[in-house]
Amino acid sequence: MNENTEKPEGQQESTSSPDEGQGQQPEAQDSPDESGPSNSDDPEPREQEPAPPEPVAPTGPRYRVHLRYGEMRLYGDFLAETMSYKKRDTCVVTSERGVEIGEVLLPPVLEPKNSQTVFHGEILRHASQEDLARAKPFGKTNATDEYQYCKERIASHDLAMKLVGVEHLFGGGKVIFYFVSENRVDFRTLVRDLAKRYRTRIEMKQIGVRDEAKLLGCMNNCGQTLCCRSVLKSFAPVTMKMAKNQQLPLDPARISGRCGRLKCCLRYEDETYTKLRKQLPGKGTTVSSKDGSGRVVDRDILAQRVTLSLPNGKRVSIPCSSIRSTPAKKES
Repeated sequence: MNENTEKPEGQQESTSSPDEGQGQQPEAQDSPDESGPSNSDDPEPREQEPAPPEPVAPTGPRYRVHLRYGEMRLYGDFLAETMSYKKRDTCVVTSERGVEIGEVLLPPVLEPKNSQTVFHGEILRHASQEDLARAKPFGKTNATDEYQYCKERIASHDLAMKLVGVEHLFGGGKVIFYFVSENRVDFRTLVRDLAKRYRTRIEMKQIGVRDEAKLLGCMNNCGQTLCCRSVLKSFAPVTMKMAKNQQLPLDPARISGRCGRLKCCLRYEDETYTKLRKQLPGKGTTVSSKDGSGRVVDRDILAQRVTLSLPNGKRVSIPCSSIRSTPAKKES
């Protein structure tokens, strides 16, 4: 069981243009604009949506809209020129990754003219039924032709990597392959194969085990969708101390999530437990109550009660408010 404080080592990210497969072998960070000679035996290029026009500085009011987009459930503020977008609306946006589908989480807010807000992109329009129909075939990352073909090529090249999912951007200009690997992987030959077959930009993105669980979006043992898939915007460190602070059983099967790391929800109540714990006398301290002086042998942090062991051997549970006096120095 690992604490959620580390990031995947040697993360790799590579983007390849459709024609790199016929030219020089691309490096991990090659420019996507490089191209080589064409090959008449290659498959016909996919029909792609025209690239969005260059953004023009708006002359009218600007609005900030908070969206969720992509298979990785990314969040960001997008620029809109109208207030017609409502919560839960689906729209077509252009982000730093390309054209994709986004969901409105917060209604538009008027942006001041002198605002320095850094937008993740711009909202192009409301998504039509035709737009949603085009995006639907790529909704499940493990059911596309790209996923199956990539798995075959990984096995063929004997690469030490596990393919997790595939994201096909709505505009058709890029296919992103997410994978998990303990070490760096030379996947240049794989990228050439994929670019040659699909005639579009290919991006290989290495992720960690927590992102893997987020991408797959399965249920946890609480019966709810994983927090990282449904509500969390980013990952924060989770430590074993948080589990101990909440008096949870230190059984890995009970405090670990689907990713094998400590559950993210251990953070939710840690601050409250820390505050309430400070209001109770520490174990082993002697306190006075209406039942007499006794030694604290147990504590119920949420109920704010302590169990005292009295000199006559009797044990009593009393609320913290009934303690008459405590030592000047408390043990934690």
